[in-house]
Amino acid sequence: GDRYLDPLGGSNFYSLRVQALQPLYTGGKNTNTLKLAKTAHNQAKVNFEAVRADSALAAKKAVYTLLYQRRLKEASDAWLKRAGALNASLRKDAFEELEAAMLLSGLSDRALQADSGVEAALTALRKALNREPGSLVDADGRFEPLPVRTDVSRSLVTAMEARSELKSELYKAQMDDIAVNMAMVRRNPTIYLGASYDANAYKFSSLSDASERTNNWLASIAVHFPLSYDIWTQVRQRKAQQRQGELKRAELQDSIRFEILSAHREAVSWQAEAEKLVAETAQMKDGYEAASRSARPSMAALRALCALGELEKKSLDAVYNQLLARIRLEWAQGRDFAK
Repeated sequence: GDRYLDPLGGSNFYSLRVQALQPLYTGGKNTNTLKLAKTAHNQAKVNFEAVRADSALAAKKAVYTLLYQRRLKEASDAWLKRAGALNASLRKDAFEELEAAMLLSGLSDRALQADSGVEAALTALRKALNREPGSLVDADGRFEPLPVRTDVSRSLVTAMEARSELKSELYKAQMDDIAVNMAMVRRNPTIYLGASYDANAYKFSSLSDASERTNNWLASIAVHFPLSYDIWTQVRQRKAQQRQGELKRAELQDSIRFEILSAHREAVSWQAEAEKLVAETAQMKDGYEAASRSARPSMAALRALCALGELEKKSLDAVYNQLLARIRLEWAQGRDFAK
């Protein structure tokens, strides 16, 4: 409003004003905004858990690959060395000499591939651990099958509880509900309580002197009525988005169920194959050693040795595939198996 200024007071006039505005009723706008922020924060944490699970899967795969390549290199070098010693003790004709050279060449190629596989596995491990190229990394452990003793129904229940993607969609559902509520409460009025305090003086130093300054207090109540014409349009849009989210969650649940069924079937299949091949390899090794002690060196012995090396490689491949299937099942259900 207007204020009278005394001309005898000089050309200077000082005024200090403090205002405060407090909403008394917002129709749920502030409450829903706070809920939306908390839910979005929880969803961000769940998304971080999903990224961490992917990183853990990559690290496990890199470790098992390194153990596999080292075990394969160890076996390949041993079979090549033994085949070379056996070949040197044989008396052969021209065709047998050619056959022996071809057999040794195959073992040599396998040993070279295993050696390069170890280097590639070390590089993959550095990448999984986010290390610099050329940095020293290593992994130690026993390369053997790890049985899956959990049935598929328990894995399905665990996945429905622990998968980060499902948790994220649940938080998304909560956010959709809040968005619908926020669209509906836009039609509610908002009531504010206002207060202001003025201090006026002709001298700046007089603002601190109660006898020389003038004071004014003011309190007010304001009501804000929304006049938006698209409130119901936004409500319908939010409800449509909510229904789309429900369909997406149902689709995600079906996808996770199929992932669990496929991963569990693969893990059980490779587990049986690995156990069978490991047992067969051990049995054939014992049989070869017994035959070597009772028979003299021959081309048949060299062929059997190469076939035995191929059988051991198949058993190592089966163990490696079983371990990979196990960690994929752990990732699919969202939780590691109990040790």
